[in-house]
Amino acid sequence: MIGLRTLTAGMIFIILAACLLNTSINYAVSYVSIVIHVELLDGTPLPNATISLIPSSDIMHVYTNSTNASGISVFNIPSPLSGNLKIHLTIEYNIYGIIYEGEKTIDTTMQSKHIINIMLPYTVLNKEIRITDEYGENISGHIALIFNHVQLLNVNFSNGIASINGRMGKHILLWSNNTLFQKKYMLHVTIGNTSTSFEGIPSNIHIDIRPPRIKVLGTTGRYCPSLGIIHVELKLIIRDGVSTSKNTIKAIILLEHCSMGECRFKPGIKTSLGGYDYSQYMNVTIWYNIQQTYFAGGKIANVSFIVSVEDPGNHRVNIVKHVTVPLNTATPSNTLSSASPTMSIQNGSATIIRTINGEKGIIASNASLLNWIIKNIGIIVSVAVAFIVLILEARYHKE
Repeated sequence: MIGLRTLTAGMIFIILAACLLNTSINYAVSYVSIVIHVELLDGTPLPNATISLIPSSDIMHVYTNSTNASGISVFNIPSPLSGNLKIHLTIEYNIYGIIYEGEKTIDTTMQSKHIINIMLPYTVLNKEIRITDEYGENISGHIALIFNHVQLLNVNFSNGIASINGRMGKHILLWSNNTLFQKKYMLHVTIGNTSTSFEGIPSNIHIDIRPPRIKVLGTTGRYCPSLGIIHVELKLIIRDGVSTSKNTIKAIILLEHCSMGECRFKPGIKTSLGGYDYSQYMNVTIWYNIQQTYFAGGKIANVSFIVSVEDPGNHRVNIVKHVTVPLNTATPSNTLSSASPTMSIQNGSATIIRTINGEKGIIASNASLLNWIIKNIGIIVSVAVAFIVLILEARYHKE
């Protein structure tokens, strides 16, 4: 009986001790409620953001929760024995990764529920992009928006307007004034077979989808017996919309000349056309001086310009113009071409002067001086000779 009483007393003691221990634990552990409210600079709540919280009262545990449609996430964590509770916060958002990380301190002795407001340095990406061809005409096509190599949007647009509405499923697209952040976006625009990429998201885009236009004003050929050369020229206007520039428009000029039934080709020379831009136009004059010896024994010089113009979009247009020069007269032979399509002509011109033996071209803004010298070479020589004779006579009378 003594043994049974002892056993019963021991069991009762164990049960009482367990009850007392459990009561003391429940009494010692309390919780604090922390409400995290996340919004953007314009007051838009950020939904579906992942918030990670590490409290100083329980540094071995990471508490994770998501914000609701109002940008709010609630945490219940053990309250520390002292009044101050430090927490480490991290916010991750969709493809943007970690967009916030920081420390917060709250006083748990004041109240059991605490609200932490976090305003992020972002706004909603709402953007309208105007997309035109190189002449400013509205076009239709396709855009793809990419952030850090992840595609966000893939939509068609029409009438020159592409819109980004700031939403991607249950997430918001973010925008920042930070240039480095903006450069993580890439915009791909496709028009037919032409695709162009842009860093960031520009508001206005010109897509080069059409070949350049060439209007030939005329061709001229002149035989200068006193110099023993044949002077030929081709006057034209080149237009490629807003892309027209001496730094972008390139041309390959191929010269063909025929004598005694045999034609020779001068190898093509790739050159930058012109020295001036005139509001989306370029006035260009191409000059060539050919030694008359190439046409020895002939009565007519047949010369052809083959000009191939290429724009920044790798679109190319070719023209061929012929010049016939009689070798028994100094009278120029002129051929004027009709223009198609019609383009306005503006003042000013750029001149390219080359020789048939392949010397490097000289770009001049005005070739009138050279043209005047060629036309009046006889008079210039006569005046020079007369001047020398006068000097010699003056010396003779002086002596």
